[in-house]
Amino acid sequence: MEIKNNEATINRPAGERLLNAPHVIVNIPGYINSIRTEKAWKQNDRNAITVFKSESLSIVISTLKENASMEKVETEGFTSVQVIEGDLLVDTEDGTVEMSAGELIIFQPTQQYAVKAKSESCFLLSHYNPFHTQGGII
Repeated sequence: MEIKNNEATINRPAGERLLNAPHVIVNIPGYINSIRTEKAWKQNDRNAITVFKSESLSIVISTLKENASMEKVETEGFTSVQVIEGDLLVDTEDGTVEMSAGELIIFQPTQQYAVKAKSESCFLLSHYNPFHTQGGII
């Protein structure tokens, strides 16, 4: 297994952060506080940070200001949205679901969804594609 770090960027000049290793500890409240102090959050209606990334799984902490939305996307593998703070409207193929802190929705592969914040919100977005290998999709 290759240990993977994210290098410093213009938006996050503090340096590397561990993205993949035999174990990765994620301080969710710490990351939320951090992304809410960044320029991207102050100037835009959203901000996010990837906290884990492997060949088949990625986990992102996302924040949206009130009324901000993520466009409709189609899942490649399994996707989950877990609300940490605030209230979301999640458009599914079966209609709109209202979600609050502590709730989780899981999508099977090839499902379409979109997310809109009813209030300033934070959520964990996870993508798992069991069909993805280092050589590509099988």
